Amino acid sequence: MRIYGRWASNPKGIPEDLSRCIAEMGDGFIVLFHQCYHERGHGSDGLYCWHHARMIEDKQPVHVGEKDDER
Repeated sequence: MRIYGRWASNPKGIPEDLSRCIAEMGDGFIVLFHQCYHERGHGSDGLYCWHHARMIEDKQPVHVGEKDDER
């Protein structure tokens, strides 16, 4: 299980939604992160949306949520 959006005011973060892409996205102006909103089904093991799978194919960096084995 991966964790998204972990920070001082939310130390437990938000658990991974297994139906959504595992890429981690920034919120823009504020440096808070969340799981990509698109559905999985592409890329390695079908864990990415089409957009992030294409980025990986093009060797562009894609960040994913941190693993949390405690959950």
